[in-house]
Amino acid sequence: QLHLRGSISDGDEVLLRAHTGNYISVDAGELFAKWDHKGTWETFIVERERGPGVLHAGDSISLLAHTGRYVSVNHSAIFALWSHCYSWERFVVEKVHITRGDMTVYEHYRYEISSQRIHGIDSITLTAHTGAMIAVHGSQVDASGMGTYEQQTLTIERKNGVAGGSISDGD
Repeated sequence: QLHLRGSISDGDEVLLRAHTGNYISVDAGELFAKWDHKGTWETFIVERERGPGVLHAGDSISLLAHTGRYVSVNHSAIFALWSHCYSWERFVVEKVHITRGDMTVYEHYRYEISSQRIHGIDSITLTAHTGAMIAVHGSQVDASGMGTYEQQTLTIERKNGVAGGSISDGD
């Protein structure tokens, strides 16, 4: 799975898998997580605010849907309706380390931003300009700030294992 594990870069096509096993999809501007397939509706292009390069924890990104519209947050509502990219269309990506034992512990790498690349099949959170994380509740997707860490944790995957950037040593 090395081709899936390589660093995610600006311009890569990705999928976002929820804790339910379903992928976040876009249809008619609405986001939801109803299906476990990896089609066009589930594909997003990562755009790094700082421009070309490898994605690191703490980076501000936007997600361009197959519709040519950016994922956006207004209050707690999340949708993909606009073709412009302003603060409402930006998310801070954080890498989540998951330790499994008697209980699951989530630990954010907020203080290791410069050294923590985001790789395919990493667990991540996406925090909107409101300070709330994207969360999946059943099949609903929102940014209400409500929910458990499990509901707010997504797995980022490469679409078809194809990278816009190269796989670097150490990936």
